[in-house]
Amino acid sequence: MNRKNTLTLLTLIAILAAGCDDPSEDSPADVANSKPAPTTTAAPLNVQTTESTGDVATTASATPRSDATDEPRLNESVEPYYIMVNLATFEAWGTDDLTSAEWEAYQPPSGWIKDNVDNYLVTDSDWIRSPGATEPGPTTKAVHEGVEFEHIVNVLDPSVGLDDDGLLNAARIFKHHNVTYPSADGNWIRLLVDPDGNEYVLINRKSDRTEDIGPVPEGWSHRHVPLEDDLALTFSGEFLNIRDTIGDLYQGPVVLPPELQAESDTPAEPQLFERAKTFHIIVDTATFRSWGTSELDEDEWDEYVPPSGWIKDTDTATVSDSEFIQSPGASEPGPTTKAVHNGIEFEYVVDLLDPPADIDEAGLLNESHILKHHVVTFPGDGNWIRLLIDPDGSEYILINRDPDRTEDIGPVPEGWSHRHVQLDEDLTLSFSGEFNNVRDTIGDLYQGPIDLSAAG
Repeated sequence: MNRKNTLTLLTLIAILAAGCDDPSEDSPADVANSKPAPTTTAAPLNVQTTESTGDVATTASATPRSDATDEPRLNESVEPYYIMVNLATFEAWGTDDLTSAEWEAYQPPSGWIKDNVDNYLVTDSDWIRSPGATEPGPTTKAVHEGVEFEHIVNVLDPSVGLDDDGLLNAARIFKHHNVTYPSADGNWIRLLVDPDGNEYVLINRKSDRTEDIGPVPEGWSHRHVPLEDDLALTFSGEFLNIRDTIGDLYQGPVVLPPELQAESDTPAEPQLFERAKTFHIIVDTATFRSWGTSELDEDEWDEYVPPSGWIKDTDTATVSDSEFIQSPGASEPGPTTKAVHNGIEFEYVVDLLDPPADIDEAGLLNESHILKHHVVTFPGDGNWIRLLIDPDGSEYILINRDPDRTEDIGPVPEGWSHRHVQLDEDLTLSFSGEFNNVRDTIGDLYQGPIDLSAAG
């Protein structure tokens, strides 16, 4: 079996935070790990607040041992898969062509560092593809100092601060990776839980640690889950590597199958508020101006025929209430400009400044540029919002959906990700000026950029 691993990257954090005179020598921290897993049918994962990153999936075969009362028992094994990191590009490359003794003697190229993680909690792992590849397939290979390595992980941010006391350090990474946790012999998994309820699974640890479990900051905790069946996870996209002070490495966020989740009143999946629109829009394809009306019910809207050269918008909405506070071109808030189109009064609400154009070569996202003055409210009471995050960290909020979609969440290009936020109270946002509409392949429409911190 082809043994493979996953990346921890604390070496990079240590080097960037403390400096390293000779990057060819091993750093006191580590950089990667896990082992090859069989391909499995993925089932959706769930999480309370997805700060991430990319899409995570699990097989649904894992079930809890409800009668388990023994001490949590974590599988640990030493795997002959070795990783080094290019400090110039932050790329991690791995090999299983060396024995342990050969790895100890191996000298990486100048500007590279070795990873010395030696204990893994998974039985199998498989790198689905290298970062930057558009579809699954063989990983990218290269020979370094006479040994063939494969490109497995990119480090996007080597130092993500999590607490002031330094109990946890994190790096943001990008990878496509299947891993399997064994259920044999009564094994458990350990999860690190952040203050928002996001869970990160323990994936590797140091063999020479002196404690079994490391301290965590206030608001963080651990959770143990016994396994009756093997648990397979797929990490495909952006994730956090979180290392504690004893060297344990957690990755995620992950969302376990419902039967393995902690008891909670929180729904298993983020519940997005969605309703049929009561405000209906038509667009003049000659001027790219959008006009809306609330005078038609659903049946009347279905029967309404717009003027020649106009098209109808039939999306559903993820907001509970919205108000256009002025028409484009108006100098101050006030009544919007009205006009009658085929016997129905509409108000002028949006200008399309730039028509849709693909953001990425694969056409996973397209973007248009609009002008509007619009206040929208997303309902609280446990509902969630979904945010699309671009490579620069700008966030766009899901506002409209295609009612005929066949998937719940669309794929995104490398460097983009989603996160979910649960609302205890209504969230009101004001869009006044120029914004971007970003639409994915399943018809979900995101608008922004927005700043949730400014909205409270």
